[in-house]
Amino acid sequence: MRKTKQYQQIEKRRYLPEETHCAVCQTRLKRYATLSQRTIITLSGAVEITHIGYRCPNCTESKRVYRSARADAQALLGFTFGTDIVALVGHLKLSQHKTVDEVHTLVNERLKEY
Repeated sequence: MRKTKQYQQIEKRRYLPEETHCAVCQTRLKRYATLSQRTIITLSGAVEITHIGYRCPNCTESKRVYRSARADAQALLGFTFGTDIVALVGHLKLSQHKTVDEVHTLVNERLKEY
């Protein structure tokens, strides 16, 4: 089993859905569950994200879970690195034609700045 990494400075963020009322019956949503809690590495440092889902208490046949679009946009599913790092790697690799070693070096330099 892998050891969990310890980060010196970690920012904690909680994300709630942008909608506060049910789209069907306009009832105020209630907290349902913690959808995910994970650590993501971004260019500005490590971020611990807690993504909380909400449901409508009145709509029993609808099992719709309201999610935060901002939380889903922080990192791709299954990735530890944020979308800002993924975009930087893509830019360096595809636009500037850097090799994998050059990309690795440049990204590590950017991460050490923060």
